[in-house]
Amino acid sequence: MQIPPQFIEHYQKLIPEGEWEEFLRLCNFPLPKSVRVNTLKIPVTEFKKRAEQNDWQLKPIPWCQEGFWIDRENRDVPLGKTLEYFAGLFYVQEAASLLPVEILDPQPNEVVLDLCAAPGSKTTQIAAKMQNRGVVVANEYNSQRAGSLIFNLEQQGCLNTLITRLDGKRIGDYLPETFDKVLVDAPCSAEGVARKDPLYFKMWSENLIQRLAGEQKQLLKSAWRSLKPGGVLVYSTCTYAPEENEAVIQELLEQFSKEVGVEEIGLKGVKFLSATSEWQGKKFDQVITRGIRMIPNFHNTEGFFVVKLKKHENTRTLEHHNNKTLKQRTSLRETILKDRKKLEYLGFLKERFDIRPTIFEDFLFTEIENVVWIKPEAYLTFKEIISIQKAGICLGKIYGLELKLTTMVAQIFGQFAAKNRINLSQNQAEELARGKDVILENNQYFKQEQGSKLVFFKEFCLGVSLLQAEGYLKNQIERKFRLAS
Repeated sequence: MQIPPQFIEHYQKLIPEGEWEEFLRLCNFPLPKSVRVNTLKIPVTEFKKRAEQNDWQLKPIPWCQEGFWIDRENRDVPLGKTLEYFAGLFYVQEAASLLPVEILDPQPNEVVLDLCAAPGSKTTQIAAKMQNRGVVVANEYNSQRAGSLIFNLEQQGCLNTLITRLDGKRIGDYLPETFDKVLVDAPCSAEGVARKDPLYFKMWSENLIQRLAGEQKQLLKSAWRSLKPGGVLVYSTCTYAPEENEAVIQELLEQFSKEVGVEEIGLKGVKFLSATSEWQGKKFDQVITRGIRMIPNFHNTEGFFVVKLKKHENTRTLEHHNNKTLKQRTSLRETILKDRKKLEYLGFLKERFDIRPTIFEDFLFTEIENVVWIKPEAYLTFKEIISIQKAGICLGKIYGLELKLTTMVAQIFGQFAAKNRINLSQNQAEELARGKDVILENNQYFKQEQGSKLVFFKEFCLGVSLLQAEGYLKNQIERKFRLAS
């Protein structure tokens, strides 16, 4: 990879002198593969056991107990085509990109905003830390990127999310002082991910940095207005440029000086650079040096910048923006299911699979044209203020007196089922994950009642299939979730 002289001149003063040669070397060196265990579906201890069975070598990432660098002797099957990936047991995520959510530290039952959410790596990490309790507003203004966000939230089993497509520069007007925690992982020049793209430096320019810095300042100010007094906001980028990092925080401090506190970031056993106090003749407030800059030298990662901000408790109260056009507009009639109707569907799950109804007690159930959805209860509040593209996940579709479960719900809640379970061999499971029907060889299943079955491999649920005569298992996994052949 040819690094342009302008880049070298721009950053040689930012990187410590003794680290510069190694920094340049690593910019041309591939990144190690890393994953984050999806604790919505599997505990870390259980994932480690499965990794050992698969001869996967895991090395802990120091700042994230769910994160691991992964090395596999057998790389004939890509990680994205394994059964563990299909079941959503992990998310392929670069190690440094785990930092912002770790520092944000979202908790169950909080109200959280991910302002620039696609493709969903950090949103899924937030939902897992919240244990699917509370609500995450996952906002993505770019319609071309929203599809990947929706898929990843579904595949990872995130129930407590509301997907929106609001202009991030105005979200503080629409939802002022609404959120306990806010993540602004801002669109940036992405210098830190150059190791993944050999063509990156052909597109790099100082003009791009300046243009993006202007957008980042607007996004951060808007996000700040959406944060509750006493709330925490984490600003992050995957770029080195102080113009996109320290300078952005400096402008926020200058405009909201009485409201903003810059917090210390406590990361034990993690080496990083402190944010700089000066760049190209411009001095920054000394508190900004509490931010951190990750460079490849220390932990063989991408480059990243993270700063943690807190809004003082005595911040003034704002009023909601009066814009009725933001409310949901749809021709579909949505019914909020009351206890009786909700219990009817939960009764089906209890009778068919012996799944306890209490598992669902904190969620809202709605129905649109014979399709039942599980949503966070906060949906009722937010839908009166803003337009929501998608909320929660689909439980299933009603066919006569039966409810056909979706793959994503089966993968989350199948672990709680006590009956109508079928265990598959690895070959059978792989065929099923690719969308094929399966012939069961175990005679014990021939005597079972025909109908919907939860299908398992090594105790994790792959989805729902239909057991027919003589052990014929009809595949019912949605096409979009199937593994490519």
